[in-house]
Amino acid sequence: LIPLPVCAACKFDLIYQFAGVHHMPTADEHSKFISNMLALLECNGVLFVNDRTGRKVWSALFRQVLDLKQEQKLARYVESKDGYFE
Repeated sequence: LIPLPVCAACKFDLIYQFAGVHHMPTADEHSKFISNMLALLECNGVLFVNDRTGRKVWSALFRQVLDLKQEQKLARYVESKDGYFE
């Protein structure tokens, strides 16, 4: 996965990822995706992920990676009752 093409110093308060997450079939790809997004977020910034396609499959991998990032104190997350991650 290639990081977003923005300058290394650019930071954002909010990144909204709409679809595409279901195309990442491995935990490693989810980890790279999350690391790339975290690198662009301001402290206390929000990464909102919305991808309803194949949600039951990708959300389990995504949750696994987020749990690890949370244990490492690199991120925290909230999962809505509908399965959306923020």
